[in-house]
Amino acid sequence: MKNAFFLLFFLASFAFAESEIPVNIKAQKLKYSEETGMVTATGSVEVELKGITIKADELWVDTKTNIVTAEGRVRFENPEYQGRGTSLTYFTADDTSLFSGFKSRLHPDTIHGNLYLDAEEIDNRKSRWQGRQGAMTTCDYAEEDRAHYHTAARRVVYYPGDKVEGWSVTQYIGPVPVMWLPYVVYDLKSRRKRNWSIGHNQVEGDFIKTFWDVPDGTLYVDEMEKKSLGLGLDKKYDLGKKGAGSFSLYHVSEADTHMEDWVTKWNHSLNPTPDSKFSLAHTSSQMYLIPFGRLNQSTYRLDYSFQKDDRRFTSYLDALDNRSGASERMSFGLNNTWKDLNTSYNVDLDQGKGSDRYIRWGQRLAHNQQLFSDKTRLSLNASYYDNIRSPGIPGDERLEPNITLTHTATSYTVSIYENWYMDLDRDLYFGDNTDQFVEKQPEITLRPNSLDLRLFTLSPEFTYGWYREVRYVPALGRNRDFKASRYRSALNANKSQPLILGSTLFLSAGVDQLLYETGDQLYNYREGAQLRTQGGEVMLNEAGFQRGLSEGNSPFLFDQLGTRYSNLRDTLTFYYLNYFNWATSGGYNFETQKYFNIDTSLSLQPHPNLSLNERTGWDIENQRYLDLSTSASLRPINQCQVDLTAVNDLNSGYIKSGNSLVALEINGEKDWFNHWQFKFGHVYNQTTQDFKLVDLMVVKDLHCWEVTYTYSDYRKEFALIFKLKALPEEPFGYTEGRGFYFEGFDKAFKEEFRSDSPTRY
Repeated sequence: MKNAFFLLFFLASFAFAESEIPVNIKAQKLKYSEETGMVTATGSVEVELKGITIKADELWVDTKTNIVTAEGRVRFENPEYQGRGTSLTYFTADDTSLFSGFKSRLHPDTIHGNLYLDAEEIDNRKSRWQGRQGAMTTCDYAEEDRAHYHTAARRVVYYPGDKVEGWSVTQYIGPVPVMWLPYVVYDLKSRRKRNWSIGHNQVEGDFIKTFWDVPDGTLYVDEMEKKSLGLGLDKKYDLGKKGAGSFSLYHVSEADTHMEDWVTKWNHSLNPTPDSKFSLAHTSSQMYLIPFGRLNQSTYRLDYSFQKDDRRFTSYLDALDNRSGASERMSFGLNNTWKDLNTSYNVDLDQGKGSDRYIRWGQRLAHNQQLFSDKTRLSLNASYYDNIRSPGIPGDERLEPNITLTHTATSYTVSIYENWYMDLDRDLYFGDNTDQFVEKQPEITLRPNSLDLRLFTLSPEFTYGWYREVRYVPALGRNRDFKASRYRSALNANKSQPLILGSTLFLSAGVDQLLYETGDQLYNYREGAQLRTQGGEVMLNEAGFQRGLSEGNSPFLFDQLGTRYSNLRDTLTFYYLNYFNWATSGGYNFETQKYFNIDTSLSLQPHPNLSLNERTGWDIENQRYLDLSTSASLRPINQCQVDLTAVNDLNSGYIKSGNSLVALEINGEKDWFNHWQFKFGHVYNQTTQDFKLVDLMVVKDLHCWEVTYTYSDYRKEFALIFKLKALPEEPFGYTEGRGFYFEGFDKAFKEEFRSDSPTRY
């Protein structure tokens, strides 16, 4: 039996029934002592405990204390992590474990690749792993004990899926220590909290801003060259039945202005009953702004909501005291919904507090509900405005209510709409003499259901209304106030007819007849036809004609808009799959007796690594070419790509604008030592009539790191950026405009460098 054999310990279920250890052991040798209740396994031991597979040279199971101990080349794994150590003690009672010589490979969802954790000792309590003399890295050379970088800590705590904390932390590049910090936290969640941000701006000068986790909160300690020391605290709390919330406090005693700055924030919410919620939010800020100015204001927000069964009620009160802008605002609103009934009311007040004390009032009431049955609905809206420019002077005061009643029957829909424009200030305020509006008192519309007559679909509509129109008339040089009733009947017909050779004809026609109280009559006729022809899978032609005619006269200006038009358009497209597409369009406007531009566009992609797009045209009326816009992309090999865009004036032959981007990659990530990336951005210079290099980027692969050098000739600025591949969203480095920093650096060619520092207000 000296050869390796595996024996399923079939007595385990019987011997351990009393202690209920879910164990399945395989080993070369197994021994059980009934006197001590100890199971001893030696030689290629493999055991499964609650989804964890443990392999070791030796293993002991104490059935009386429910403790499992493994020693000698201990390996363990489950779907979430793998690791190894010199010894392992597992407590089945509370599903916790103690490791010695711990080395583990984890797979957090929020980083790219693996996270490697080492420690002399680890106390694994599932939701919290705590160890001493620990180290962390994302370099996969850690499994060979030669990681390119690692972070060592005297004490380390890992919260799965949340964060990793370290105390007395030293950062190593290879075997060389380069930085020491008393405390570090790596946030594994989406918000990516940083421990520090280093940089420079004109308001604060050089600064270092730090973030420190405290129980249920964050402590801020900032040092700014011009503003001195900044201290702050964010804290969450829970008072049980009295509610929960958070508060923030931040203070700066400005060294340059000798001003005391404070920012306070408070949020609290509670549930007086299971169906209701009450919340209060307050912010007060007296703080400098970046890049200039000051913020001096307070805000208050009170919310209440109640929901039970089919009833819901919400209300809010919002107030702003803008001390720096010498103004204040207040808003109040409520909404009540019960079954099909909904009512809401809002009021807003905006006023100045200084010598220029303006007052602006606004109110809105909205209500809608079913009336008599679910086929009839009533909607009511009313808006009130009062704009007082200065106390003691009449303001612009008006009320605009409207009401809509809609009934939907089996064969028709009828609606009644009425609105009013009420100038409440009358002649006391003259600034509204130029207001323009249309009143409908009322407008009644009947829409019978469309009729399918086989030959075509017929859609009729009938409208009666009494209208008041106040509009500016250029011939009079002033507004005209006109009132009259109007009758309107409309009939629209539509038809689609398949034809031979893959063609489809779409026809439409419509006529309006309008009669006015003044005796005027207006007739509108519209017609349209479109022929869509599909030539197999290589050609598509769309030719369309539209015409609208008007005869007679309307006393209302709103009836005369867009009633006369006549044009012909055609678009011819040749294509083949995604390889080729050439479209040309043009037409004629019979009303203006002018031709539309002939537009043509060409797209070619003969190969996945080559594409070309061009667009130009011909201005028939002015007898000149339109600009030629060109974009091309070429990837001659997988490691090289060239993108080019240009705009040419075909009439003069000059290039109006252009730019190019060349991306070159040498070797790949497998040969990381020789892996380089280069990007060159060029812009066309009209003065010298050539392309000038304006952006340069060089990326060097450092296995688990990347270092990027960029230079912008436009900004006359360079940047040196280091990025950990596992956390690409959190690079750090140096730029001339910002100094040293530790935050995201995105799209170096297309986005401006952000010069803002983290703010606390």
